[in-house]
Amino acid sequence: MNPHDKAHELIRAIRESDAFSRAKKAKQSIEQDESTKRMVQDFKRRQFQLQAKQMMGQSVTDEEMSQMQKLSDVIGLNMDARTYLQADMELQVLVMDVQKLLSDLLNEVSLLSLEEIYKEMGQSQ
Repeated sequence: MNPHDKAHELIRAIRESDAFSRAKKAKQSIEQDESTKRMVQDFKRRQFQLQAKQMMGQSVTDEEMSQMQKLSDVIGLNMDARTYLQADMELQVLVMDVQKLLSDLLNEVSLLSLEEIYKEMGQSQ
C-alpha cells in the first residue's frame, strides 16, 4: 500500500463530500457579489487575527468581541455569506479531524509532542 496513493484517495473523498460541495457552491455564489465577498473576507480575516492573538497568549478585548459579534450578526442576515461560512466551518472540522489522526500517528514515533512543548511554554493547545 502506497501512502501517497491513499492520500490522493482521501483528497478525492473530501472533494466528493457534502461539505466540500456546499462550500464550493457557496464560494461560487459569493464570488458573484463583490460586497458579500468583501464582508466574508473581512470576517474571516478578523476571526483569524483574534485566534492568532489568543494562540500567542494575548487576551481578546471586549471591544474586539463586540465588533466580531456585530459583524457576525450582519453576516447572519446574508444567506449566501451564512451558507458559505457554515459549509466552510464543516469542511474545516473535517480536515482538522484528519490532521488530528495524522498528528496522533506521528506522536507514536515522536520523542517530544507538541502538547509537551505547549505545556513547557505554559500554553494549552
